[in-house]
Amino acid sequence: MNKMETKKLKERNVKAYLSLLFVLVSLNIYSQFQLSGTYCLEYGLKDFKTCLKFDQAGVFEYEHTGHLGVEKYGKGEYKMNERTLELVYNRTEPKEAPYHKHTYWENKNDSIHFNFKIMNFSDELLPNATVIIDLDKKIGVRTDSSGMACVKLKKSKKLNEIVVNHLGFETYRFDLRKNHNYNIEVRLVETSGIPIKNEIVDFEIIENGSDYFKMKNENGKVVLWKKQK
Repeated sequence: MNKMETKKLKERNVKAYLSLLFVLVSLNIYSQFQLSGTYCLEYGLKDFKTCLKFDQAGVFEYEHTGHLGVEKYGKGEYKMNERTLELVYNRTEPKEAPYHKHTYWENKNDSIHFNFKIMNFSDELLPNATVIIDLDKKIGVRTDSSGMACVKLKKSKKLNEIVVNHLGFETYRFDLRKNHNYNIEVRLVETSGIPIKNEIVDFEIIENGSDYFKMKNENGKVVLWKKQK
């Protein structure tokens, strides 16, 4: 082997070494960290709390709570390295919305009846639900042990807002005119906040420890997430 061939061989070896070194450094920088456990961002006010729960299969759950309970939540897959945390909300189940259905009929009387039946999505009747028929006149009624209630009203063409409340369930509002008799079935949904779905959020990691990590939130502020025991 002459000097020229030896030189070319050395150059190829150096290039191969540098390429391998670049790959190893890249893998080290961008390798995935597997988080495990629940990390929370706590506020000065105790009523508010935001938590991220991670498992080693790359799945996370997000929950933000306020003084009225859970306000937002979501579930999906995450990717984390020394520089970034990516949350992909692709596993959140859509939430059912409260609704009502009714049948109606006419008669020649001066008064009408609103007959209510209040239930949840499991077909369980809800006693002690509050049904407000007229907010201005403070006309309302509570359902009995069978989830039923009846209100007698003076007939009118006025469009009326009806508000249905029950402890632990979201308030439901809808409109009906007071010129017919109605049988009204209302389905309420339990209070659980707003689901986050089909959204991707990227955060910049500032510091990563064994039981905490610091990152910039969506407003660019550095925040501390601490692992819960």
